Amino acid sequence: MFFSLSGIAQLTGRGQAETKKDYFILADLPERAVVRVYSDRILAVQFDRATKTILSNVLVRKTEKDSFLLLEKNLGPLRRPN
Repeated sequence: MFFSLSGIAQLTGRGQAETKKDYFILADLPERAVVRVYSDRILAVQFDRATKTILSNVLVRKTEKDSFLLLEKNLGPLRRPN
């Protein structure tokens, strides 16, 4: 079941990442663009800044009081690798 949820999260995250220009990034992981925020979870994708390409790593992180997000303008749109 974990693998199917992980796959769904990955597809959702990538689809969201390909349509936006401005992203929140994780302060402690600046190469992760936040694509969804839920009440208890943050969904972020790893990306390459130079090519604006989404990498294969997707992070699902529990929302905590000390989670800091930074707004980065014109970071995207991010695209899938060829």
